[in-house]
Amino acid sequence: MRLTLTSIVCFTLFALTAAAPASHKRCCNPGPSCNNPCPSNNAQGGAGALSPGPNPFTFMSPVEQGPPSTVMDNCCAPGPSCANPCQQQGPPPQTFMVNFPPPPAAPMLPPPPPPIYTGDNCCPPGPSCSNPCDAGAPPMMAPQMAPPMAPPMAPPMGAPMGAPMDPCCDPGMVQGCANPCAPPAAPAQPQTYAPYPGEITFKLLQTWDPDKYLNEQSAAFNILAGNLENAIKTVLGPMTQVSNIYFREGYVPGNPSTMPKVVAHVMVNGGSDAASLLQRAVTPDGTLGDGLKVYKDSFNAY
Repeated sequence: MRLTLTSIVCFTLFALTAAAPASHKRCCNPGPSCNNPCPSNNAQGGAGALSPGPNPFTFMSPVEQGPPSTVMDNCCAPGPSCANPCQQQGPPPQTFMVNFPPPPAAPMLPPPPPPIYTGDNCCPPGPSCSNPCDAGAPPMMAPQMAPPMAPPMAPPMGAPMGAPMDPCCDPGMVQGCANPCAPPAAPAQPQTYAPYPGEITFKLLQTWDPDKYLNEQSAAFNILAGNLENAIKTVLGPMTQVSNIYFREGYVPGNPSTMPKVVAHVMVNGGSDAASLLQRAVTPDGTLGDGLKVYKDSFNAY
């Protein structure tokens, strides 16, 4: 078996050696190390038939290629007549633009807290103080405000419009008075009430109060009416008939009009004679009967 394999290998090597052309018959590209340069198309006398050029893809040994600088310097554009075509550079690598999203914006920082010291509204630091004062901060100065201007002086009371601003005077007391005072206001006219026939009226020392003496259900009305009936019966006798008691507002000469008095209206069975008896019974200090205070000269009968 070994003899058979050895015979096959030797036969193959012999066949390949016999088929290869002699080294002196193989041409090469012109160069310093080429002993058998291949003829060019022009060297064949301008024959019309173009000889096939060297195959650019044929493997060439480094000796046949020559120095790299000589081969690169003598290269030409690829074509039928170019024996040393220049190597073409490939297209530049493509670049791809990748749009990345922009980075998120930095979060906004909260504004700095206001200063602790806020003037007069701060309080000493403590558990219940929500606005402590800053011990190192200077106290706030209150804004300087101009004092308010005095209002223009009004003319005196009672002086006509456009009159001088001097105090008023009494023409009867001041000669040549340029700003006479207005006459005093007339007192309020008392309100009169027409009594019924057979009534007796007289004035009491009590000050008038409509809330007390116009309401017949009030305690003040009932107390004063009871005192009035007892005083009349003390003078005229217990069998005297006293009825229709009510009170009205009245005025007394010499008494301020702002303090009216109580006027009593009452029906007594004695009529005008009873009014005279009651008036004569009033003591000098104004007491009637068992202690009712009245004006002595205020009795009237109708």
